[in-house]
Amino acid sequence: MKMNKKQIAAAAAVLTVVAGISAWKLYPAYASPAPESGRKVLYWYDPMDPATHFDQGGTSPMGMKLLPKYDDASAPKANSARKVMYWTDPMQPGSRYDKPGKSPLMDMALVPVYAPDTSALPGAVTVPADTLKHSAIRYVEAKTGVLSDALTVVGTVKVDERRVSSAISRVGGWVSALPGHATFDSVSAGATVATVTSPDARQMAAEYDIAKSDPQLRAAVQQKLSTWGVSRSGGVAVTAPQSGFISEVLVHPGAKVDPGQPIMTIVNLDRVWVVGELLENDANRVKPGDAVSMTLPSLPGQTLQGKVESVLPQLSADSRTLPVRVSVANPRHLLRPGMLASLSLGANAVPHLLIPSEAVIRSGRRTLVVLAGDDGQFAPVPVVTGREAGGQVEILSGLKAGQRIVASGQFLLDSESNLQHGLETLQSSAPTGARP
Repeated sequence: MKMNKKQIAAAAAVLTVVAGISAWKLYPAYASPAPESGRKVLYWYDPMDPATHFDQGGTSPMGMKLLPKYDDASAPKANSARKVMYWTDPMQPGSRYDKPGKSPLMDMALVPVYAPDTSALPGAVTVPADTLKHSAIRYVEAKTGVLSDALTVVGTVKVDERRVSSAISRVGGWVSALPGHATFDSVSAGATVATVTSPDARQMAAEYDIAKSDPQLRAAVQQKLSTWGVSRSGGVAVTAPQSGFISEVLVHPGAKVDPGQPIMTIVNLDRVWVVGELLENDANRVKPGDAVSMTLPSLPGQTLQGKVESVLPQLSADSRTLPVRVSVANPRHLLRPGMLASLSLGANAVPHLLIPSEAVIRSGRRTLVVLAGDDGQFAPVPVVTGREAGGQVEILSGLKAGQRIVASGQFLLDSESNLQHGLETLQSSAPTGARP
C-alpha cells in the first residue's frame, strides 16, 4: 500500500513522539538534571533535538525536560595534588573513562575520581560537604575529667569501739554507792562513779592512823592509799577512765565485786562510726581514706564530712553486701548511735577521658566511636570503656584528649558508608567507558 506525503509526515510525527516518550521512560534519571554547582550554563537544549536552543530550563515541545549546556571553561578539573584514577559521567555513576572530556550520551563534562587519600583516617568514609551542612550530626571533643558517679548507701550511726572503756574496781568488796549515775548519763574523766567497801581498804586506812606519828611512814601509807583509791574512811572510789556516756551499769549497790571487775561501761562520742552496706560489685570502688559526705533526716539542711576507715571483709550471703565503716568527728554529739544517714561515697575517682554515652556504639562484638577527621572524613575507632554515669562514659583506651568524635547522627554516616560501598562495588565491576 502506497502512502501519500501527508500520511508519511503524520507517521514520522507519531514515531518522533513515541521515541521521545520511550527515551523519557528509559532514562528518567537523566530527564531533569539540576545545574552543576559552580558551572556556567550557556543554554538549554532538547536531548531529542540538540540543535534547538532555549534560554532557560523547562520542557521541550516534545514533552522532554531540557538539559543544560555548560561552558567548557567551567568544566571540572583534576586536583593536581591528588592522583586521578579515572573519569566518570556524573549521570552514569558506574561509567569509567581514561581521560577527561564529555559524556558520549548526555554531552556532559566528565568528572575526576581520585585515588584514596593516604592521609585519610583508616577505614574512613567521606561525606559530601552539602550533605553534612544539612545533617543533624553533632560533634564533641574527648576531654579528661572525673566521672560523677558517687555511690549512695544508707548507713547507721554506731559507737566507735575503740572509744569504749570500763570503770573497774581495784579491790574486792561490796558496792556501797552508785552516786546517782544511770545508763546514758554523761560523766567526766576522773569523776567517781561508784564506791566499794573492802576489808583490805579498811586495813589500809587503819595503817594511816597508826603512821600519824611517823612522817616518813605516813607519806608511804598515803601514797599507797592514793594508788588504790582508798579514802581515809576505808572506802574505794571507782572513777571514770574517760569522759563520755554510761552505756551500761553492770552492778548495783550491795553487789559483791572482785578485784578488776567492771562496774560500768563508758563510751566516748566525740568521734563515731557510720556503717553502710556496699554491693560486692561496688566494693573495689571504695578505699580507705576516701572522702564521704552524709546527710541525716534528724539534721535537715546539714551535710557532714567523714572518711572511709575500712571496707570490712565480711560478705553477707543474703544481701551480697560488704560493710563500709566511715569515721566522723562528732564534737557536739549531734550523731547518736542508731541514727540513719545517707552516705555519698566514691567521689575521689581517678580522672579519665570522658565522652557522652550516646557517642558509643555497641555492636555486641565490639565497642566503637566514630572519629571525625578533616574534609568530611569519618572512621570507626574501637575503644575500651570504663564506668558510666550521668550521661558520660570513661574511655580507658582508643581515644586521646582533644580528638573530635560524633556524638549523634551516626545513622547518617552508616547510610553514607553503605552507599559508598555499593558505588565502589559497581565501579569495580563496570567495564571502562561503558554504562553499568
